[in-house]
Amino acid sequence: MKKGYNRYNHNDKNRLTPRQKQKIMRKISMLLGSVALVMIIMLTVKETALNSKAADTYNKYYTSVEVKPGDTLSEYYRIYGEHYENSARFYEEVSMINDIDIESIKAGMYVIIPYYSQEVK
Repeated sequence: MKKGYNRYNHNDKNRLTPRQKQKIMRKISMLLGSVALVMIIMLTVKETALNSKAADTYNKYYTSVEVKPGDTLSEYYRIYGEHYENSARFYEEVSMINDIDIESIKAGMYVIIPYYSQEVK
């Protein structure tokens, strides 16, 4: 066999070639990327499961209420709106369901009010 340069036949046998270093770095990058992707998927699934579990415990219903003299929408919010993030969101939904402006609600009208309950009706 001829004597000459051989990547396996030189003084520093423990030294990696640039191509070997590149392959190792590529594998490490793929491994870290895969681990990060799995963690993101796990967090997403966990968050989705928690949200669906919370949503499953309450059912949304609607009731028709006759507006009495002196009644305000904020009173209805105190009675029916506990599961809304804020009163504005509740007012917006009442307005949309009834296709009216909140200010136009008057005594004698019937208004459909959304509410949530754990009870299955």
